[in-house]
Amino acid sequence: MIINSVHISDPDVSDVLFMENFEREQDIVKNKVNSSDGKSRAQIMREQCIAVFNFFDNVFGEGTAKKVFGEKVNLVVCVDAYGQALTEVNRLDAEAGKRLKAKYTAKYGASKGKKKSKKKSPKKRYNTFKPKLAAPKQ
Repeated sequence: MIINSVHISDPDVSDVLFMENFEREQDIVKNKVNSSDGKSRAQIMREQCIAVFNFFDNVFGEGTAKKVFGEKVNLVVCVDAYGQALTEVNRLDAEAGKRLKAKYTAKYGASKGKKKSKKKSPKKRYNTFKPKLAAPKQ
């Protein structure tokens, strides 16, 4: 995948440990973006960029943030690169899901594992409730 004009090897999105790490780091970035705690704008921007840098280093390997961002600490560049990473991982995940589904349906057939529905007789559309006749009161 290419992030911010830098080639990063595609991660194995089928690996459970990768996805756990990815989701954990994604939550950390979300929390940093959503918290301000009365800090100055520059402090908030720096913390958000550092969260994105840590995301890249922890998810794609140590030193990845340095390759992708260089010496810049620019919030717009960080957010764009983070968005590209999420898009690429989601794309890879969708492709892996399609491959798995194709392999599953080829091996077990499309109708295997599905419950067969019984044909039900059509419901009567008129009222079947018939009141009981009672003897007239005198």
